[in-house]
Amino acid sequence: MQDQKDVLRRFYSDEVSDETRETVTYFFDYCYGICPIFHPASFVYRIVEGKVEKLLLDAMRAFVARIIMRKTGKNFDHDEIIKRIYQSLLLQLNDPSLDYVCAVVIAATMNGGEGDFIMFNSLSCMAVSLVTRLGWSTLDIDIKELPRTWEEWCTLEIKRRVFWLTYTNDCYQSFLGNRPITIGSLSPFVSAPKAEYTWEDITVPQSSGWPCQTNISESNSDIVRNASVAHAFQDGCAIVSIMAKMGIFFWHFKVSLSSASTMNDNALNIRYRQNWSMKPIEIPQPLSNMLECAEFKALHERLARWRDGLVRAEDLKRHWSPSFLFSEFGSHKHRLHIMRVRYFCLYGHFVTAFIILHLSNRPSFFSTPACNAAAFKGPPLSTVASAEDKALRELLAYAFPGAIHEGFLATDTLKESWDLCVDTVYGYVDFLNKNADIPLERYDHVIPISLFVCITVLIRSVRMCKQKINDLADGVDQERQELVRARKEIIKNIRALRSMWSLLTNLGAVWQVRGMTDLLRIMQVEEMSNTAELLSDLEL
Repeated sequence: MQDQKDVLRRFYSDEVSDETRETVTYFFDYCYGICPIFHPASFVYRIVEGKVEKLLLDAMRAFVARIIMRKTGKNFDHDEIIKRIYQSLLLQLNDPSLDYVCAVVIAATMNGGEGDFIMFNSLSCMAVSLVTRLGWSTLDIDIKELPRTWEEWCTLEIKRRVFWLTYTNDCYQSFLGNRPITIGSLSPFVSAPKAEYTWEDITVPQSSGWPCQTNISESNSDIVRNASVAHAFQDGCAIVSIMAKMGIFFWHFKVSLSSASTMNDNALNIRYRQNWSMKPIEIPQPLSNMLECAEFKALHERLARWRDGLVRAEDLKRHWSPSFLFSEFGSHKHRLHIMRVRYFCLYGHFVTAFIILHLSNRPSFFSTPACNAAAFKGPPLSTVASAEDKALRELLAYAFPGAIHEGFLATDTLKESWDLCVDTVYGYVDFLNKNADIPLERYDHVIPISLFVCITVLIRSVRMCKQKINDLADGVDQERQELVRARKEIIKNIRALRSMWSLLTNLGAVWQVRGMTDLLRIMQVEEMSNTAELLSDLEL
């Protein structure tokens, strides 16, 4: 490989087109933290040598198109790029190269961010099919010969990273799509992405230590000191694994309560399927609180442990350096910059998963015809939904599976879980405020979803507080303290709601959030957040 200074000189020369240089620069600046699959120095060398396939460059450009247009004022046909990508994917499917698989997984990730969950699901499944067919899902048990050169080891590491990004997308889509993960195992036979910090340094042609191993016992202070972006990548793989387990838990739980779960295969008239029935979850009877279920409690504890083990984004604030020169990509200062953005976004994954988990702790979770609602001995169900509520449920059902979207409207969540949800929302507002200096274009595609989930909690909390205030308005003196608490709570609700609603609408310039904002408008979010007279009336 040539001297890296000469490679960077060529990258900025006429040897590389302006469009290609712009695509690579913006992708590595804004998207590398989300898709840390390339070895930057080797990739730039392949760029100047003209060895990167056009399909991959198109996928990278489509990913950063909104950011380029926002930053430069340019206007180009994003839809035409997408169309070209899909045509190329079909034409090259039978002979996939490494660049081809990278393009598929990048396109899948992009569609998740754009809110096109149909294409996200389709391309994620396509990526899973490719990594499975190519043997990348068993890289570290099927390997017949250890790499002998840097190029061989680098290629192996890129394949590992492509697999883990594919796995991340698959787990996330499993969680949102109410389906099992396609890869088929929550414990794949692929080593974790290596945490050698020189991997990211664009001025270093090859990592200083290879093959290197990840130190899983490394403390957060050591992670920050070494500034290895791979640790954030690994933490992202861990949270989506928990989310996938949540999706499986929801499904198994409902099956365990379903009348069909007691039927054997012969009763269902399916030949050759004796003893294939899903193993039921152990459920205490009668159940009064999901936290009494060992599996639910274990998921709650795993999410809490994951959150507590994260590097705190606000602790990296003193290292924040938004200015960027491509020649400095992967420097210690720049790696800390990438890590802060990534850990900031990862906290949003926790908020989404934790709230959705606890919103399932309600009697109406078991109210579908196939389930035995009587098995849950919590508070009574709310009244029959209005026509508007039914229409809203249909819209939500299009975007989220039943086990999830019903929780966005339900008002019968048990108090213990509901209080945890509200406290998590308030904690998230505080977290966002502490990191408000991070530009919107640095937010990943999960942040809008986390805001949507939080806003649905706040809308219900405002309504519940208003109802409580009305009920207590003419009460006796003993109830005055409770009335004061309800007034303080609704003020806190509305301030948090305004903050989150403003942030979500502003994110429309970066990510496709119109579907979520339209749903929230139907839920009367603007009426709730613009209740200025209510705040003035209730100031104590």
